[in-house]
Amino acid sequence: KPSHHSPTSSTNGFSMQSYLAKILDLSCPSHWTLLYNSLQHGLGANRFLHHVLSYRGPTLTFLRGEQDTEFCIGATQEWRESHLYWGGDDSIIIQILPLYHVVQRGPKLLYLNMKIRGYPKGIRAGMDPRKPSLDINESFTVMTYKGIPYQLQTVEVWGCGNPQSREMQLDLKKWEVKQAERQRVVKLSANEWTDHPDRYLLELAGRPNYSQSNN
Repeated sequence: KPSHHSPTSSTNGFSMQSYLAKILDLSCPSHWTLLYNSLQHGLGANRFLHHVLSYRGPTLTFLRGEQDTEFCIGATQEWRESHLYWGGDDSIIIQILPLYHVVQRGPKLLYLNMKIRGYPKGIRAGMDPRKPSLDINESFTVMTYKGIPYQLQTVEVWGCGNPQSREMQLDLKKWEVKQAERQRVVKLSANEWTDHPDRYLLELAGRPNYSQSNN
């Protein structure tokens, strides 16, 4: 199911996806759902946050850089923004290309911050917060592995929970859209309402004083 930009080489008879599912004790890959693909959705932090946050389940994040470098971050908990490192005991960083290698595995391995001031921005992964093994800058242009920078080319995130995890995320996003629309309408100023197309439609419907009664 993963696209051609995800690893598909065999490891002892298993596809890479099945192998990762086995060592991370995740559900069958046939249940995985694509949350974010930078080739489809655009490469950027905002795009990543929009498509990945609020998914309440484990994920696999594939990061591909120049010179045929590729890594996988396995998170057993949902992605969240924080100034602290987080993650369950089975959180893992894997180098897939050029050579397969488990970089690190353990709790409090992951870090995501795009908004909190005074703390590093971007995605980080590693046991030592002062010197993370893997670092993606906040503009999603550079991936640094053990101090060596690579141009970040693609990012792909797969949700590895049950189908209900995806349904809950989609329902939450629908609610957020409705709330944002409601706030947008409430915050319309008098000047904005004067030029708003809805005002013209209401006047056509015989309610020319609508804006005055609501100001």
